[in-house]
Amino acid sequence: MSGGMVYNGFDFSPYLRVNPHRGLLPPTSVETEAVPGRDGSRLVSARLSELTIAVDVSLRGRARDDAAELRRMLASALWSPEPAPLVLPDDPGRYLMAVVDGETELSNLWATGEATITFRCPDPVAYGSGREEDMTTSLVVTGGGTYPSRPVIVARPGKGDHYRVTNEATGELIQVDMPFTGTGDQVLTIDCAARHCEVNGASADPYVTLASSYFELSPGTNRLSASEGSATVRWTERWL
Repeated sequence: MSGGMVYNGFDFSPYLRVNPHRGLLPPTSVETEAVPGRDGSRLVSARLSELTIAVDVSLRGRARDDAAELRRMLASALWSPEPAPLVLPDDPGRYLMAVVDGETELSNLWATGEATITFRCPDPVAYGSGREEDMTTSLVVTGGGTYPSRPVIVARPGKGDHYRVTNEATGELIQVDMPFTGTGDQVLTIDCAARHCEVNGASADPYVTLASSYFELSPGTNRLSASEGSATVRWTERWL
């Protein structure tokens, strides 16, 4: 396969042909334990492990003209101290958060015109389209994707001593106990991925009740309910 690669906002397609290699699923880490008196073992846990993707690259013809400048430009474009979005040509509608891992073998690129770049993805699940829905006291949404996503809820609570949002399918809820004026000048942000709440930019974590649980949206139908007020629910589809 040949085509374009975009990493951290930089489009490599004018300079490189790319051919990524990856499996059907990210690696799975399975933990089991023996059960006395029984054959086999019992499953303790199964989870996705970090993902490694090898991308074979080759120089396009006109990219060979000024190797020194190109080498510095590509090195700069590939360097990121933290995971950055990686879009590959075999899945252009989604991206992974990746960093370049180990020796990239770019020295071979100038000698032979070919090399392999290895990307490491601590989070092995891809991101897709950003979604957004408005909610008053209830909302039915389709999460999309093939893997649960964690929403961000931006609310303007009604007047009262708390604001609560509940995932009706699981019974999980997030409740913030503090006085709300109901005038619309208080913006409560509930970030389920960061497990963090803010009101007008100031932390509201101390006001989150112990019974609260930062929930996920499933790929299918999700029914949410909330206290009085208005809110916007935002999330990004996740894909295996």
